[in-house]
Amino acid sequence: MSRYLGPRVRVIRRLGALPALTNKSPKKRTIAPGEHAHKTRKLSEFAVQLQEKQKLQYYYGITNSQLARYFRQARRSKSSTGLALLTMLETRLDHLVYRAGFAPTLPAARQLVNHGHVKVNGKKVTIASWACEVNHVIEVKSSSPPKPPEYLPPYLQLSNGTLTVTQPVQKEWLAFVVNELLVVEYYTRVGA
Repeated sequence: MSRYLGPRVRVIRRLGALPALTNKSPKKRTIAPGEHAHKTRKLSEFAVQLQEKQKLQYYYGITNSQLARYFRQARRSKSSTGLALLTMLETRLDHLVYRAGFAPTLPAARQLVNHGHVKVNGKKVTIASWACEVNHVIEVKSSSPPKPPEYLPPYLQLSNGTLTVTQPVQKEWLAFVVNELLVVEYYTRVGA
């Protein structure tokens, strides 16, 4: 199974605002996609948990098996499972390149990394899921200077085209609103 390559605006209409997915906005239609979208009914507890999991999947551009693997790693950590999961996802190399403003969307950031335009601590890295740690220095080889990001979280420092991870991630600094406890409950329920 590969990452999602289908219509991104449809996903945004179904799950809500996902700023990293695309620059487009669903201006014309505000209801969910599909033939029976106008019929609203109360979602079950499982459906709400599934939607939160899918928000994480689409926002970070990862597959279900990758998210399950991140969850298993987070469950083994000493901190809370939800915070550890979000920390692992936030410190992926492609996401940091996007958050620093080197790319307009997360798929564009993934492409920058895959094509070898990114160096971590002076070494070329072509793996988008590379886990960056505190004091890692990220450089992007580009012909034009990066567009300054709208919001640079406090755990990142951008200077002269280089990005430095300065401290561990805190939940308050995330640009994406997600209830990670529902994701933890989902994976606990399905047995990941």
